Amino acid sequence: MQLALNAFSGPLPFQSVPDLDTKLVEINLASNAFTGTIPNAWSNFTALHNVFLAANYLEGTLPDSFAKLELQQIDVAGNWQITGSLPHAWALNTSRMYQNLLSINVAYTQIHGPFPSNWVDGFRYLVALNLAVLALAMVSPTTSSHRLRHSPSTTLRFKALSPNTSWHRPI
Repeated sequence: MQLALNAFSGPLPFQSVPDLDTKLVEINLASNAFTGTIPNAWSNFTALHNVFLAANYLEGTLPDSFAKLELQQIDVAGNWQITGSLPHAWALNTSRMYQNLLSINVAYTQIHGPFPSNWVDGFRYLVALNLAVLALAMVSPTTSSHRLRHSPSTTLRFKALSPNTSWHRPI
């Protein structure tokens, strides 16, 4: 569902739709004026791989329930009222997200607190993680012994671990 760059506003639709539950692969509602929270009910969209919600007026926390999805990309950047911490459940090896996630963008949100230690080692195929302008207490990525499974030319990029730093790890 590609509905980015429109003037849509109001709360995000949250109802589960039986015909879409197993068919909806992407939700792109970026650069609109949506308000409210990210619906937990979206975790019922079992085929969902990509969620793009950047540049709206969303609030609340990132849903733990997304851990049961096989998401590859999630982008909520620029939603200044998204708060809470990064979901520990997303990077558990029992999470479907653990096996598939390639890209996370949570820049320019109010996410704060300790950086989940399981995120450093937890995502098997993560290639992009944008944490710009967050108030996170970081664990040093150099303490990780986990080797992500990528081609030698792939680089994992941790952008803006603090406001003036970035870190790159060849994989």
